[in-house]
Amino acid sequence: MSLRILSLLALVACAAAASIGNDDKALALPGDKIEDVSEVREARAVSDFLKTFGGNLKAYNDQTVTYGGVYPYDRQLLSKQVYTSSTIFMVHKETHTFKSAVTIHCIQVVDMQKDGKNAYVTLKSGGINQKKAEIQFKSQRGGKINYLVVLWGQ
Repeated sequence: MSLRILSLLALVACAAAASIGNDDKALALPGDKIEDVSEVREARAVSDFLKTFGGNLKAYNDQTVTYGGVYPYDRQLLSKQVYTSSTIFMVHKETHTFKSAVTIHCIQVVDMQKDGKNAYVTLKSGGINQKKAEIQFKSQRGGKINYLVVLWGQ
């Protein structure tokens, strides 16, 4: 989640806490003893802010990479799964070249593992506003490569 969205949500939570009014009992969380209204107001704002995420405000191990962006009227040019099984104590390095007849606007390299142990992705040559892209995948030691590459363009 981007920093801009996080700061906007924090601002909304603070504004909601400020708009509750001076009713101390409305501000209190269950089990709170009301001593200082400003502390209760701040605790309530933090609680509302964390509820906004539904408890999903923890580290996320997705290694998905997106180069560029999808424009209106873009179409999917290519979709290919890149997979190499793991070998104990080995580092696998693969380079794939993706070619297209039209201009590439977006390259999505989607992490299929989502455990934080997938390969490193590097765009070696070509890419956005080109007709080809060369992507290198380098696995972690003893790890596998498991990505879905999607090209968008027109």
